[in-house]
Amino acid sequence: MNPEDTKDLIKKSIYQVIEEKLGIGPESLNGVVSDHIQTASERIAVELSGQLAQREFDFMSESNPDEKSESSREVSPKNILNALTGSEWLWFTKSVLRTSYPSILSHNLRRKQGGNKPPQLMQELIEFFTKPGELVLDPFAGAGGTALGAHLSGRESLNLELNPASIEIYHMVCKQEGIKPHEFLQGDCRDLIRELGDNSIDFIATDPPYSPELEMTMSGNQANAKYDRQNRKSSYIEYSDDPRDLSKVPSFDSFFTELTTIGHELLRVLKPQRYLAMILRDAYQESRYIPTSAIVGQRFSDVGWVLKGEKIWYSTGARIRPYGYPSVFVPNIIHQTILIFRKE
Repeated sequence: MNPEDTKDLIKKSIYQVIEEKLGIGPESLNGVVSDHIQTASERIAVELSGQLAQREFDFMSESNPDEKSESSREVSPKNILNALTGSEWLWFTKSVLRTSYPSILSHNLRRKQGGNKPPQLMQELIEFFTKPGELVLDPFAGAGGTALGAHLSGRESLNLELNPASIEIYHMVCKQEGIKPHEFLQGDCRDLIRELGDNSIDFIATDPPYSPELEMTMSGNQANAKYDRQNRKSSYIEYSDDPRDLSKVPSFDSFFTELTTIGHELLRVLKPQRYLAMILRDAYQESRYIPTSAIVGQRFSDVGWVLKGEKIWYSTGARIRPYGYPSVFVPNIIHQTILIFRKE
């Protein structure tokens, strides 16, 4: 059942209880009460979708016919990449990751740094591309989504971050959750990566800025007036005012050039036959679509990376407000692309 159907079922149940217990039918409720019921139904539906998605994952893992034999629960000796069973490996190979992760590990703190990725998503990536105890690098570490994912999966991580405020958030999370902090280095990753040794990293997982900061995206004020909602005036939340911030470059071309330079250094520090997973989002600017992931894929291939594939990731629960109607939750259609590269 999708979130919209779940919301309708919850709303009907609430109306039924009110009528049975209080003797007040839906037609007798005023608009304010109806709006509150609508909002409550949406929020409950989104939370339930996360629990149901996790239950479905657990059920499929437990009930998979391959899992019934003792041997199928063992990691194949031929598996030199990770510590997953055959069925767990197959689960990850889905080309679309549709998730609704519950908020964990002090999300209330981490959300102060916009755009931080769910630790569970980073955990899935890390567990597929590494074995326990191996070292993960994130050159755009933010508030520590990758570090927390490494903690959940029993791996080590090295994290590079320009903004000291983001590092402070990560340490606040660790203190609140009783977690031993992973190593963070503060500074420009273009400088810090040069200090790392050749072939010293087992896996790279990162979520760099998606584009340079822009004056206006989407349809601007025309859409605001027609649909009665405020579109963002920039491509994403401004993370820092540091001029070294990759998003401060003046154009898309310079953005791709700088990111590719970083990619060339990442290729040097990664061990041979190991992987890089990079989360990106395409852009729309000046009335044209910019396929960021495709451009980065080609640029990285030109400097020696082997592009092995891509995964599409999106989470449920986007809020929209159709003109003249209350806001509702719908599946998020703004996807993000996870590019998978390998060093030969």
